Amino acid sequence: MQIKKETFTKDRNGTETAYYEMVNETGMTVKVCEIGAAITEISVPDRNGNMDDVVLGYDKPEHYFENWPAFGAVVGRCANRIDRSAFYLNGKEYMLEKSRAGYTLHSGRHGYQYRVWESEAYENKEGLNVKFTLFSPDGDQGFPGNLKVNVIYTLSENNDLTLTYDCMSDADTVLNLTNHCYFNLQKQDAGSIFQHYVQINSDRVCRVDRRLMPDGSMADVRDTSFDFRKRKKIGDGLNRPFQPVTPYNEYDINYKINDSFGIRKLAAVLECEENGRGMRVYTDMPGMQFYTAGALGEKNKGKNGATYVKHGAVCFETQFFPNAIHIPEFVQPVLLKGKRFVSKTEYEFYIF
Repeated sequence: MQIKKETFTKDRNGTETAYYEMVNETGMTVKVCEIGAAITEISVPDRNGNMDDVVLGYDKPEHYFENWPAFGAVVGRCANRIDRSAFYLNGKEYMLEKSRAGYTLHSGRHGYQYRVWESEAYENKEGLNVKFTLFSPDGDQGFPGNLKVNVIYTLSENNDLTLTYDCMSDADTVLNLTNHCYFNLQKQDAGSIFQHYVQINSDRVCRVDRRLMPDGSMADVRDTSFDFRKRKKIGDGLNRPFQPVTPYNEYDINYKINDSFGIRKLAAVLECEENGRGMRVYTDMPGMQFYTAGALGEKNKGKNGATYVKHGAVCFETQFFPNAIHIPEFVQPVLLKGKRFVSKTEYEFYIF
C-alpha cells in the first residue's frame, strides 16, 4: 500500500494545492484533492482484471474551482435544499444565499466544494488515510457558529473507501454534509447509466414539488418508479409513474433508508452486468439522495476529453433529509454547541 502527494494546481493567489494518490495491494487507486476535498478518481478492476476509473470529474485541475456539479466534492455547510433561503434556530432567523428558484441549494455559490482544504496523509490499521480540514467561521454562508470540519478518506485492502465526517461548532448550527461522487461502473466516460442495476434499502421517499422541495410528507415506493427494494435496472424504473411523488420523470429524490439513524446499514447496491463491477453503499445517516445526473449535458467536459451526457452517472448522497430544518417531523440537521458530530459512509467495491 502506498500514498503519494503531488502538486495539483495553483489557487487564485498563486498558492499550490495538492492531491493524493492512494493505491492498495489489489491495485485499487483513489485520488483526492484539496479543492473541495474532492475525489477525482477511483479506479477498480472488473471481472477480467481490467482497471477503469469509475467516477466523473474534470480533465484540468483548475476546473475544480468552478465545480458546480460538485464532481466528487464534499458539500456543506448544508447539502441539498433549504426553502426560502432562511431558517430559524433558537428563535433567531438566519438568511442564506438565495437561488433564482427562491431556495438555497448546497449552500449556494460559496459552498465547501469550492474551498481549498488543509490536508495530511497517514497509514494505520484501517488502511491508507487522507484527512482534509476546513475552518468555517461564524456567519459563513449565513450559518451560525465557528465550525471545524474534518473529512477522512480511508482506503482498505478490501477495496473499501470509507468517508468519515468529524465536526464541532462553538454554537448551535445547521450541519448536513455529503459527498457528491458521480459513479458509472462501466467507466467514467461510458455514457448512460440506465443499464446499471440498483437496489435501495428503502420503503419510502420524500414527496416533492416542482422545485424538488420536500413538503414534509412521505410516499410509499410500492408500484412506483422509486421501488428499488429488489434489484432492477435504473432504466426499467422509467416505465412506472413518477407523479404524484415528483413532477419530473427522472431520479432526483430523497430515500428514507430503512433501519435507525446512527446505525451503520446497507443503503444501496450498484452493479454493472457488462463487466461485473459492483459497489455497496453503507451509511449511518437517515437519508440518501438518489440522483441520475439529469443536469449533465454537452457543456460538461470531463476526463480524457470526455463529454458527459445527461444521465451518464448516478449519485448516492447520504445525508439528512432535504429542507429538514423546516420540517420538525424529519430528523433535524442541528449540531449543538460543543457536541461532536461523527458520521461514516462506505463505498465497498467488489466483482461478481
